[in-house]
Amino acid sequence: MSLIVLLFRGPRALLPCLALLYGLSGCITIETGENAPECPGEWMTRTELFFGLSNANGPITDEQFKRFVDTEVAPKFPEGFTILGGEGAWQGASGQSQREGARVIVRVHKGTVSDEATINDVMETYKRQFQQQSVMRSDEIVCTRF
Repeated sequence: MSLIVLLFRGPRALLPCLALLYGLSGCITIETGENAPECPGEWMTRTELFFGLSNANGPITDEQFKRFVDTEVAPKFPEGFTILGGEGAWQGASGQSQREGARVIVRVHKGTVSDEATINDVMETYKRQFQQQSVMRSDEIVCTRF
């Protein structure tokens, strides 16, 4: 079964293949030619970045996150992005589950080397600026059209 078929069966079916592909090659490719699924638009990468809103000093405020978006995200993602709000949980080094507010930034892009560099820069800047252990990233190949 090809990666493309699994992609359309849902994300759970895709996870083992993504892990294998990531470990082997570090990237995801779309099948081309007559076996490729139809896309009336353009194949692109949809990246979700999950930002926790607390650290050892307490909550990261809406104003602090907005300032981060204005100074770090917007200039690096001029083609656009979407911010979603929510609440999440994670397990720290102590083994204790922690709940906190969260923001998810969604960006759809071509997946170029430059795109990768700017996404990684945003993640590293947030971790450094807000003393975060990590920023979770999720990527998916999607058919997009405007």
